[in-house]
Amino acid sequence: MNEPLDRIDWEWSTRVSTTSERSAEYYARAVFEDGPVLLRWFVLLGWIVVLRLRLGARRSADHVLGWRIESNEAERIVLGTESFMLTVRLIVTATGGSATHATYIRYDRGIARVVWPLIAWLHKIIIVFLLKRAARA
Repeated sequence: MNEPLDRIDWEWSTRVSTTSERSAEYYARAVFEDGPVLLRWFVLLGWIVVLRLRLGARRSADHVLGWRIESNEAERIVLGTESFMLTVRLIVTATGGSATHATYIRYDRGIARVVWPLIAWLHKIIIVFLLKRAARA
């Protein structure tokens, strides 16, 4: 797999078993766009207010809930965005009866070393919940 960033300061991934063969884009959209409405708004609030992520159109062929689609193949989609303090790549893969969500972060300013670790635990809980939910759909 190609490196998603020139430098990675934080990375994490989770995998779930799936019962149907669906594309990586399906899982990316199911996780972010089809989750419970209140949770989706909570996540958007965190992205915009806390992390100050620069998001694009929330629903479009070129974005997944505001995240820019950097590459899109049947088995792998790469989403990207950045803020003044960090750069993020999300890679979702769907192969062989499983779906994987990986997060890669580069700290661009020192404040990211303080802010991200404070909310990383919440990121993990939410992604695991939403990915399992998408796999059951």
